[in-house]
Amino acid sequence: MDVVHKVGEINKDDDHLTLSKKIKKETKKHGYSKKSYDRFTYWSFPTKTDFIKQNYEETYKNINIPTLYIIGSNDKFVSAKNNVDLLNSFNNSKIKTRIFEGLNHYLRNEEIIISETKLTKDIYDLNNIALSEIIKWTIEN
Repeated sequence: MDVVHKVGEINKDDDHLTLSKKIKKETKKHGYSKKSYDRFTYWSFPTKTDFIKQNYEETYKNINIPTLYIIGSNDKFVSAKNNVDLLNSFNNSKIKTRIFEGLNHYLRNEEIIISETKLTKDIYDLNNIALSEIIKWTIEN
């Protein structure tokens, strides 16, 4: 996702089709195979193009509402450590971060297999520890 966002930021004026081609080219340079790139095509949809063209660091630095950022240590889309380190570097007391060891991007223990036609597991069936943390934080904030 870091690669995708960097391409989006650099190419803010591109339409979604041009951006998609540039993302594909750049992700290949970073060792992602065609199979891996298929995950990224979602981000080049017209509805997501604006999202990947933005840098939200200033928003997080200045946010003044309670914010919970949770991520699994086994997230294959983004680096859990890098993202948490970045958010913590803002020294914003409104942001609470938490890395759940052994969990993936969907806060689950097991691998989710995504096919073109269906999900083989319900991706929103969160790990109970992560779910409890979300509920507790929501009640407290």
